[in-house]
Amino acid sequence: MKFSRLAILASVLFFLLATAWMFFPEQLLTLLGIETTPGTDVLGRRSAAFFAGTGVMCVLARNAEPSPTRYALAAGISTICFVLAVSGIVEWQEGHVNGKILVAVLIELLLGIAFLLSNRGIRKIDRINNK
Repeated sequence: MKFSRLAILASVLFFLLATAWMFFPEQLLTLLGIETTPGTDVLGRRSAAFFAGTGVMCVLARNAEPSPTRYALAAGISTICFVLAVSGIVEWQEGHVNGKILVAVLIELLLGIAFLLSNRGIRKIDRINNK
């Protein structure tokens, strides 16, 4: 998948997550089997800022040519996705969330892999430029 399409897809996902966490944290927590408290709602709403900010970065970088900056953005988003996926699996194994977290884990893994693969061409160009 071209980086521009991947960035647009990711931005849509991040904006949807930001909206959901900002306005419906109790419903999302309940869906995952997490008891809601005022504290969990606050953390959910605050996480919306990170999803929104990542979505903005994806939209603004969608037409970026292969470069170290685009590589860094893709590597950072891959890292976020993989850490979230590992965290989701651990929390599920510990019984802190229900099996619905595995849908999120699958999406996180796919998105993380997609951003890693989007960097393959950049490394080739970087090697050519450094010779």
